[in-house]
Amino acid sequence: MSKPCASLGLVLAFLMLCVVEAGAQQSGTVEKEPKTKLETFQAQTGAVVIKSFSRIGRLSALGSAEVTAMEFTDASTGKK
Repeated sequence: MSKPCASLGLVLAFLMLCVVEAGAQQSGTVEKEPKTKLETFQAQTGAVVIKSFSRIGRLSALGSAEVTAMEFTDASTGKK
């Protein structure tokens, strides 16, 4: 075998090894259970959820803080 073919063979063997290793990795996505009633409400599938936002106020001094209220309504049941 000539030197370029030997190098090509080594490169191909290395690439095949990398592909096998990459396939063995597990995905990092884990379904989390909702911790609050709000998270449970937002996680609904197959429902139309209307989201309303109201700006309550803003305070500025050395930094700033803003308070925003959110209301979620299920359009089919009217549950808020």
